[in-house]
Amino acid sequence: MSKKNLGGIQLYAEGDWKSSIITYYTIEGIPRFILIDPQGNIVSADAMQPSDPKLVALLDELTQTD
Repeated sequence: MSKKNLGGIQLYAEGDWKSSIITYYTIEGIPRFILIDPQGNIVSADAMQPSDPKLVALLDELTQTD
């Protein structure tokens, strides 16, 4: 990860494709982007790539206050 200068939080799931996180979220490929709010709630278990412009719109929508 450091060689490729990858940002964000990178996680490793022990147990390969049989790990609980892989089976629970039905992950079928890598990379997989999961959007988690500051309280630890999963907003999207199948989020778009960080480079997707729709992600900015989604984050703006989530941070709007009434």
